[in-house]
Amino acid sequence: MAEKFVFRDLAFRAGAHLWSNPKLRGTPAEIPIILARPTLFDVVQLAQRYPLETLYRANRRLRATREISERQFLRTQEILRNIQRAKNDGALSCEDCVTAVTVGYEDPPREERTSTPAQRHCALANWLPGGLQTIKSEPEEYIRLDDVPSEFTVPLRRWLRWQLDCAPGQSSGWLIDTPDGQGLSHGGWCAFLSWLTDALLCRLDQIEVGM
Repeated sequence: MAEKFVFRDLAFRAGAHLWSNPKLRGTPAEIPIILARPTLFDVVQLAQRYPLETLYRANRRLRATREISERQFLRTQEILRNIQRAKNDGALSCEDCVTAVTVGYEDPPREERTSTPAQRHCALANWLPGGLQTIKSEPEEYIRLDDVPSEFTVPLRRWLRWQLDCAPGQSSGWLIDTPDGQGLSHGGWCAFLSWLTDALLCRLDQIEVGM
């Protein structure tokens, strides 16, 4: 059962993603995980453990890497501002923080991104001229997360974060640390491609029936 937290006489439940991987609780690694899919409980808890400026920076970083939508970024910013005002003068009620969660924001039009030469070198749209560089490490081969096709960079990291939340025992075995950054095993890469194929087929099924 998700833990509950009482803030100004109102009780809130934590998002399941935090408690599903208790090894990350209380470490800085929890900040981007929680801010990617935050509940009010989670953000208030973070604000008690870390400086608000740290949370603002993490939220801006997630936005810059497109790991969250503009709507999610603005909603989290509003929650952080409300918590900051409550911390500063204590005059703000928690109901105002709750209101911040329900405010509706529309995502702005997607901007065309200018790719770098390195990204074009690893782009499927350019026939992947750089190929897939792998690392041999028993018992499997690995691919560096920075070497995956550039179109998959953000979706893969978001998928991995979801997998680490839902099935930490299995998915943590897919990752290794290398001198050049984290690597993903062949098994993890195949699991991602299988999920991606299923997601695309599901979306096509929806399109074909007019959904």
